[in-house]
Amino acid sequence: MVTGAVSIAGVGKRFGDVTALRPIDLEIPPGSFFSLLGPSGCGKTTLLKIVAGLEVPDVGTVNADGVDITSRPPERRPFNMVFQHYALFPHMTVADNVGFGLTTGPKRERLPQRERAARVAEMLELVGLTRLGARYPSELSGGQAQRVAVARALINRPSVLLLDEPLSALDRNVRFALREELLRIHQELGTTFVFVTHDQDEALSISQLVGVMNEGRLEQVADPQTVYRSPATLFTARFIGAGSFFEGAVRSVHGDRAEVEVAGRRFSASNAGAPDGGATQVLLRPEELELAPSDAGTLAGTVETCSFFGSYFELLTRTPVGPCRLRVREPVAPETEIAIGWPDQAGIAYAVEDLPASTQSA
Repeated sequence: MVTGAVSIAGVGKRFGDVTALRPIDLEIPPGSFFSLLGPSGCGKTTLLKIVAGLEVPDVGTVNADGVDITSRPPERRPFNMVFQHYALFPHMTVADNVGFGLTTGPKRERLPQRERAARVAEMLELVGLTRLGARYPSELSGGQAQRVAVARALINRPSVLLLDEPLSALDRNVRFALREELLRIHQELGTTFVFVTHDQDEALSISQLVGVMNEGRLEQVADPQTVYRSPATLFTARFIGAGSFFEGAVRSVHGDRAEVEVAGRRFSASNAGAPDGGATQVLLRPEELELAPSDAGTLAGTVETCSFFGSYFELLTRTPVGPCRLRVREPVAPETEIAIGWPDQAGIAYAVEDLPASTQSA
């Protein structure tokens, strides 16, 4: 039987006068890599702690594989947790830290020493630290210490691994490497991962499902591509990825598509619920736009800033359409020449029918 399903029903939490979680309903499929994504203070860590049993909800229930565990203490839940700060025991070796969870609980339930050693060796191999078992935490890099924390959390083979911003204290290159390691470990074990982060790149790159949170509520739960390409709310559209917003009007709705008019021009866009005939905001992603000579098929503008990102330039372009400034990503090529204040014959071209823009009711 596949285990690791988590069901959250009507969970709410207040701290004094502060509402941390408005009643939330959420289904996390077994074996999935699920990320809770949102800005600081949105309630994602509070929700994770309630799932872990470190906080008690004011209302609602938490179920694991169909069993209500709301009143169970953390040690009686089939979950383990990895924190932002590794919390390794400084007086123990790496191997002893990893195997610590096998030495707790009633003696009659503990594994024999030989099996414990084999399990520790298995976990060290899984996280790529086979040769470091005899070291102490003070002798490890930040990335190595976090790998130890992951191995320690997995040693008891939990059905769900909870990760509370485990990469945020690491530098960029180490974060990128550990993201790939977490994805590999998840694929090897099939354990349900619930990952909390404020970093959208982390959430989008390794998750199968993303729950976007804002002010104690879930704005959207979907796969990463859907969250990025078809945000369900204006907050999600603004929080996920870079983009520019235009004021527009919906002229007709056809299922999940809408014909939208912006600056006197009409084009097709994905529709997030804007009503026919209503005002709307249209999201344009920078990678879906390109520079072109100004003509009747382009939206003319002037380059205000140009930032270099290695494989592409990002241009902030002022247009005559309201207060909006348009972000455009232009691939870097030897012949590319971009200057601030590029004259008005430079324009922003976009496909009238195929632009994957998103709309949201104003």
